[in-house]
Amino acid sequence: MSSERVKLTSTLHDEYARIKTDVTRLQDEAAHVPVIWATQVLESLANQGLPR
Repeated sequence: MSSERVKLTSTLHDEYARIKTDVTRLQDEAAHVPVIWATQVLESLANQGLPR
């Protein structure tokens, strides 16, 4: 393989790894939002009772 091709392949691999890491981080952050929201709703219901 030419040195330019090796360099491009390495650059693409590094970029793919960075994007994969970013996507994984975003998925982790997004997964916590519903849990936090549901916990707040349940806490509110426990403190105030069910609306009528």
